[in-house]
Amino acid sequence: MREGKRADVVARRKVSDLLRALPMEEELTSDAGFRGEKAVAYKLYNFVHLDPSDPTAGLPNGGKADEDLWEEFASEPVRHGRPPPPSQPTSTR
Repeated sequence: MREGKRADVVARRKVSDLLRALPMEEELTSDAGFRGEKAVAYKLYNFVHLDPSDPTAGLPNGGKADEDLWEEFASEPVRHGRPPPPSQPTSTR
């Protein structure tokens, strides 16, 4: 979600729908709050808390997984959106 904390309800719902469609913990998807729009908003604010460039306090209740994910992507925020590098030609030897 490129909008980060500025994502509107529609964008957060799209992310929520994508998360709820993942084939994990399917028994929980009947709960409207599971991976819901508000959960997505809270998660974004967990990341805001980790962002030293953001003056907003964010939410300090994120876990180690949030910290690890932040460390992986903070220095290269669009990495996940880039196309893969071209494949190398294979040797015919």
